[in-house]
Amino acid sequence: MSRFAMVALALRASVGLARPGLAQAAKDEMQILRISKPGAEKARVFGFWKERIAVLNKTALVELKPGQNGPFDILWKEFRDGDTTIVASILFDGGEGGCDMGANSSSSTQSWAANCPARIVTIAADGAQSVRDSRACFQWFPLASLDDPPEPGERSYASYDAAKKTVSLGVTAKAKFVRACTRNVRLP
Repeated sequence: MSRFAMVALALRASVGLARPGLAQAAKDEMQILRISKPGAEKARVFGFWKERIAVLNKTALVELKPGQNGPFDILWKEFRDGDTTIVASILFDGGEGGCDMGANSSSSTQSWAANCPARIVTIAADGAQSVRDSRACFQWFPLASLDDPPEPGERSYASYDAAKKTVSLGVTAKAKFVRACTRNVRLP
């Protein structure tokens, strides 16, 4: 192997390791909270979006019974850093100021919504909370059924770098990271 090829391989490996938020490990996969399911309002992450969910419920395209929530979802992931809890969440929000839905037809290659509202909540040991708002992509595949698990290569990820106090959010499509969807949110 030529010296140039070895340097190029080493450089590619070091650049790959230096990119935060691109860990595609199962432990980094975000969970989904289906807001329309009974009992969803008991989840801690629901409370972080309560006001926005109320607005979405008022503008839902389906008729809701009292106490019922519309067909909205939250992706979330919780991290621990000593006595501190960090919760990263993304709201699948189709309302005004919500996600950019982009292409969503069955012939589209895009399986995510872009620029969705994201929120990182840091909870101290004494219960004090600080909130950092951001924007992120929401992997919404498959479109056909809300109860089907996502395709193997279509996922949403969140990771936390305690040394840098940074939460990284990203999605994969066809098992490859969507670089335009990678967001790194530095905590105060």
